[in-house]
Amino acid sequence: MKAGLENAGRVQRAWRTKDLLMAGLLGVVFAIVIIGVNYVYMLATSLTGPIYSRVLIGFYMMPGFMALYLIRKPGAGVLAELVTGLVMIPFTSYGWMMLIGQAINGLYCELPYAVARYRTYSGRFMLTAAAVTGALAVLSEYPLTGYANLSFGSQVGLFAVTAVSCALVAWLSRALCHSLMQAGLLTDYRVSLANKAGR
Repeated sequence: MKAGLENAGRVQRAWRTKDLLMAGLLGVVFAIVIIGVNYVYMLATSLTGPIYSRVLIGFYMMPGFMALYLIRKPGAGVLAELVTGLVMIPFTSYGWMMLIGQAINGLYCELPYAVARYRTYSGRFMLTAAAVTGALAVLSEYPLTGYANLSFGSQVGLFAVTAVSCALVAWLSRALCHSLMQAGLLTDYRVSLANKAGR
């Protein structure tokens, strides 16, 4: 069954009400998680610098990873991340910038799946896509930070730690999806994806 869920083939592009609700729910739930992570990330950055704290970056992408794996429609990652950013606005010092940042994260989550035309959801692809997402996130920060002034080794470290963080969180997201399906909490999605895999 798990293999079928990973390789569901072509997925219908039309959004259903339950898809919108699922994306919104994921956005709200993980906003709560990321609010906590955000404070830990800021503390870790001040204590260890920008490289080691990047181990937490993957959690900012988790709503997008899970939404894309479950819903499998263009825009699922962006919508979930947008909701996350919206919920976080009152709880961070970044204000509306948090919404913009999460929307950008959603776009980075989407890009590898868009290249694959939203047809591939294997574990290997998900890890690779997440690593690419992490690399894109680092690249986008260069104009706003002093990363370019770091040593070459430090810059490589930024990319490596961020990519690994995103890949690990993607694996965690996938495992959590399957655990919830097995527990019967996402039965509708489990049956829907399994049926598509059998077509």
